[in-house]
Amino acid sequence: LLKPTFAKAESKVTHAAFAQTAAVEEMAARMDQAAAARTSRDEGVEQLLRTLLGVPASRSSLLRSSLEKCAGAWDDAAGELRSLAERLRGSAEDLLPCQGTPAERALKARQSVPRLRLDGVTLGQDGDEAPHGPAFLTPGLLTPEL
Repeated sequence: LLKPTFAKAESKVTHAAFAQTAAVEEMAARMDQAAAARTSRDEGVEQLLRTLLGVPASRSSLLRSSLEKCAGAWDDAAGELRSLAERLRGSAEDLLPCQGTPAERALKARQSVPRLRLDGVTLGQDGDEAPHGPAFLTPGLLTPEL
């Protein structure tokens, strides 16, 4: 009569021992995973810190290089502007000063334009008014006086 109860209790104890062993093994595996995750995190943080420590030097190097290239471009532009300014000064020196009244300058300008010989130029046909207006000139008859 006692045997079935004892066997039943022994079975329960054995089952509880197996369940406890499985739980301890699972907890050990989870603790190993947590430790590996912490180690991985710590290594990642250290790597990030090493990378961040290199940022100021890299930034300074890149900025220096960029500024040197920018300064070179401005030097080139300034040289080109100096060259253009010298050409403008030379052109300004070649110009004659504007002297006299506007009427005197206009007379001088008129005198410098070559005169056209208009003798022999016909107006239209038979002296009539030309089809394009009264001042129609026959092409090919105009030659400048030299």
